[in-house]
Amino acid sequence: MRLLMLLFCWCLLAIPAQAITYHKDSITIEEVEKRVAFSVFKPKNLPKEWELVIKTSPDIPKENVNDFRLQYFEKNDEISILVISQQDASSVIHDYQSPSAKRITINGNEGYFSEWINSGEFDKNGRFITGGVLDWIQDGTYIEMYSDFLTKEQMLDIARSMKE
Repeated sequence: MRLLMLLFCWCLLAIPAQAITYHKDSITIEEVEKRVAFSVFKPKNLPKEWELVIKTSPDIPKENVNDFRLQYFEKNDEISILVISQQDASSVIHDYQSPSAKRITINGNEGYFSEWINSGEFDKNGRFITGGVLDWIQDGTYIEMYSDFLTKEQMLDIARSMKE
């Protein structure tokens, strides 16, 4: 029995965590974490074939970063599938006057989802528009997620998987 437990534990340790695939020109999440004064949240439920590009403000971070965007692309594609921007929540003024904004809960936090006005139509490349903008505050970080190509449910799954 003891041997079985040791074998089971070894198998768990041998399973690698899903690695993040960065675009060749991107900085890493670890670099961003060193330069921000707020918590950084990373989504856990993402397709492994997506590639990540991180954009910061200022564009070339020397010291501190005010905000950043995680932009996810399918490999060899130039159109982002998902963008997640983050910044210190104390610097954000919320104005939820959009009549289409729906109140939702993400990881115990109140948030809002607004569907795109052109949802249900096709873009200039023939891709079906769905999704919208999802935003919430989690542990002092304002998070805004937007996608033209993911459904509200897919966006919520990703949002609920975000951890420090």
